[in-house]
Amino acid sequence: MHVIMNSDDLVWQIINNSFCSFLVKTKAGKFCRNENNVTGLCNRHSCPLSNSRYATIKERDGIIYLYMREPERVPYPNKQWERVKLSRNEKQAIEQINRHLKYWDRWIRGR
Repeated sequence: MHVIMNSDDLVWQIINNSFCSFLVKTKAGKFCRNENNVTGLCNRHSCPLSNSRYATIKERDGIIYLYMREPERVPYPNKQWERVKLSRNEKQAIEQINRHLKYWDRWIRGR
């Protein structure tokens, strides 16, 4: 896991200090257009490219899914995101998210 975190840090240093096609700079700050970014902000925590362990929620064809990426999936681009269909009931969906992200970093769970 330590090697993965170093890789994540390296990716962020490259993206932050050179070029990222998702970056939008304005007077208000730096923003990210990557569809997986949970906050829309360009920073180390929010960047889906520089976090091998990341989760986001997306709607596809009227169905809401929790997408999760784990470090062991990163080398396989076509399989790096695990998708879980969420309940239409808000309370049940929140319970599902909490169950799947139970041992994840508090920051990503709060988003």
